[in-house]
Amino acid sequence: MLWGRKAECERLGQLLDDARRLRSGVLVLCGEPGVGKTALVDHAVAAATGLQVRQIRAPETERELPFAGLSALLRPWESGIDRLPPVQAAALRGALALGPAVGGDRFAVAAATLGLLTAAAERQPMLLALDDFHWMDDASAEAVLFAARRLDREGIAVIIGTRVPPPQWETLELTGLDAAAATELVAAHRGPVDAEVADRLVRDTGGNPLALIELARLLDAEHLTGKAALPLPLPVGRATTALFAPRLSAVGAERRTALLLAALTDTDVGTVTDAARDLGLPPEAMTELDDDGLVTIAARRIVFAHPLIRSAVVEVCTPAQLRTAHRALARALTGPEHTDRRAWHLSASVVGRDEEVAAELERMADRMRDKRAYQVASQSYERAAELAADRGRYGRCRFQAAAAAWFAGQFHRAHDLVAEATVDEPAGDWAAEAQYVLGGIELFLGHPGRALRRLADSAARYRTTAVEVAVQRQLDAVLAAYVGNDFDAAGELAMAAASWGSANRALTGLARLLAGVSVLACGDPALGARLIGEAVGTEELLRGQGLGGQHAVHAAHELVRAGYPMAAKRILDPLVEGLRADAELGMLPYALHIAAVAEVRSGQLSAAYAAASESTRLGRETGNPLWHYRGMAVLAYVQANRGEEADCRQSAAEARRLGEQLGTTSARYIDEALAALEFALGHTATALGHVADVGYFGTCSSALLLTWPGAMDVAETHARGGHRLPHALTAALERTLAEDIASDLPGQAAGLARLRALTTPDGDEAEELFGRAVTGYTEVGLRLEAARTQLSWGQRLRRQGRLSAARARLRAAHTGLDAMGARLWAGRALAELRATGVKHLPPAAQQSQALTPQEMQVALAVSSGATNREAAAALFLSTKTVEMHLTQVYRKLGLRSRTELARRFADEHD
Repeated sequence: MLWGRKAECERLGQLLDDARRLRSGVLVLCGEPGVGKTALVDHAVAAATGLQVRQIRAPETERELPFAGLSALLRPWESGIDRLPPVQAAALRGALALGPAVGGDRFAVAAATLGLLTAAAERQPMLLALDDFHWMDDASAEAVLFAARRLDREGIAVIIGTRVPPPQWETLELTGLDAAAATELVAAHRGPVDAEVADRLVRDTGGNPLALIELARLLDAEHLTGKAALPLPLPVGRATTALFAPRLSAVGAERRTALLLAALTDTDVGTVTDAARDLGLPPEAMTELDDDGLVTIAARRIVFAHPLIRSAVVEVCTPAQLRTAHRALARALTGPEHTDRRAWHLSASVVGRDEEVAAELERMADRMRDKRAYQVASQSYERAAELAADRGRYGRCRFQAAAAAWFAGQFHRAHDLVAEATVDEPAGDWAAEAQYVLGGIELFLGHPGRALRRLADSAARYRTTAVEVAVQRQLDAVLAAYVGNDFDAAGELAMAAASWGSANRALTGLARLLAGVSVLACGDPALGARLIGEAVGTEELLRGQGLGGQHAVHAAHELVRAGYPMAAKRILDPLVEGLRADAELGMLPYALHIAAVAEVRSGQLSAAYAAASESTRLGRETGNPLWHYRGMAVLAYVQANRGEEADCRQSAAEARRLGEQLGTTSARYIDEALAALEFALGHTATALGHVADVGYFGTCSSALLLTWPGAMDVAETHARGGHRLPHALTAALERTLAEDIASDLPGQAAGLARLRALTTPDGDEAEELFGRAVTGYTEVGLRLEAARTQLSWGQRLRRQGRLSAARARLRAAHTGLDAMGARLWAGRALAELRATGVKHLPPAAQQSQALTPQEMQVALAVSSGATNREAAAALFLSTKTVEMHLTQVYRKLGLRSRTELARRFADEHD
């Protein structure tokens, strides 16, 4: 029976009822030790009729053993692993020691956890009761929390009992009992209690139920009934672990040592018995271990009556006693199945340097890395470095600790670790790799200049031994230069990489592409056009053949920048599909971020919205602050182009907040988003301020500006003469109009034709130039720019009084913009049509803006031919969630079948 927890019990009941109605939910029970979290978890388990129930309590001793908690949680459903997507199945089997370890993205295990749980829930709704979650190993906790964040309509109730609540979910903060409830609790355990005594007990314990029970055990009946005065001070204070000190003091030294051995491990009785024998303890130290109720022995395992007892046992020991116990346990753990436990106990048993223990711990860290338990691997490598007497092992382990921390998303810790390693030694591949990792970290943390130097140094170290690796590292240095707007350095680095003779044609093509974009930015349009033309003609590059994920995304990004969004999509579409299949959730948000930009430029605003929303969500759910920030920024950019003013401003504000937290100074997409929004709203002066903040006009030549939409908006403002432009913008436009570029960059040529059409006073010449711009934009798939050009063309014709010709252009502009979902621009086209005297205005096309981001993702996946189960696997959702979203999609769009849905989205993409 629970006292004083009526409201909490009712909320738990609602959670269980929701699960029975196939609505998933997460509830966190949080509070200090002994406040009653476990009692509430047990209450929920008892009330979970009609649900599958899986209850686990994370033991403190397994905190350092990766995937121990996940193994305990998923054990009933292990037979279903083979039905998961192959990469996820292999990752989960390796993590749970059911198959060989396979390296890769750590979130493959998280995706597999979600898939296994949701598949199990299809048979019957379930309750997952996770107690003492603060002790769950990090790898398991990450997988469980990722899965919990993506639950929706599966019928899975999750209860988390913890001292430190994870963010996002509803949390019940448990406090102490009031006097009435405390009186009933103490009476139930010790008999009648006087009201004034109960008040005193509540004051001194804060109403903590465990403290009340343990304190009552130390008082006799006369104290509790008020017949005898309470001792002053009371036997214990608020430190709940101290509540067990009197009981521990009554235990003999030999049994306390046996309790310590049990407290430091969670293996079977045999292991503790062997360790006790190693320490020379008498047999009765084990045979009488459970006589006083501190522990019980069941199924040959030692279970503490409360986790705080374990903590109290450890707290009363000296460091020397702890090291001795760890050493005995290491000697007792002799089987191959205990290799990792043995290494951990050994590392805790030594003081100073010990090369033999360091070597064993390094091997353990290697295994943890291969199992994708990167956080534990990092900690183990770091400890191995501390123990290493050999300088080579020290440096190698420090680097490996940093690399594993990087993969675990611990970016600042990774920076500190690798910075302390000896990265400037001439010998050893680990030194070159350390420079590479440190360079990546510097770039992530917003230091592109330092990143460039590190990455270029890593490339130079590989130049004579592994040319392909050297080219890859050099191209990473180019990316750092781009981030820092250092296009001169980027061009030099990329040109060098292109000349190094790599047999990988895709890599060489990427080097030419990056060199071409850099040269365009530095002001040599002819050379830049030639290099980009060569890159676009490299079929291996456009297929992404032989490129790693980051280089493939970078190639797509620069193709968009150069005005080739459809070529970018040739790389991105299969890449995103592959990242989904491989559950590469570390890289997927980056790819989706660039995919969103490519979709905007090609006029696919619905697809852009889905990609940007998913990039943002995955960045948040995987704990990657950079991709969360950049995803939110590009989402604001998409919303600006869709004309969603309030959402755009909200996303931009959130992106700025995230950027400030991250410490980045780059806000390009935020300013581009706000500039695009203000131009669409007609707030020209405000828009120009945001354009100036983007910085392109100060760092890029005219040729690169020609495919930047912001430059076209500035040009229209300049042509109309309604606003005085900042000097930098005026100078850039003058350079653009004064130069010519090669014809093999159709997007650039279209931009130049559009600019000249906007500024020439000759009507016939403007007609020809506008037509050339629309054709050029259309050829490379810049549909949004083509429609915007039609609008500018129609506006000019209307101002000249050529109403009939204006109507044709404005109708084309409105049709295109309306179909894309560019609401504000479509509205402006409609207003221009109205101004030409058109009385019967064209009807608005059916829009899908009412779809939520996840509904849009589901609609796009299903419209491309995926089954519900395939869509669920690709989007990391459950099949039931996909079914629910698909029902909403049909309702909102007025559709009745998958065929109609496919036709609808095919029409939007024509």
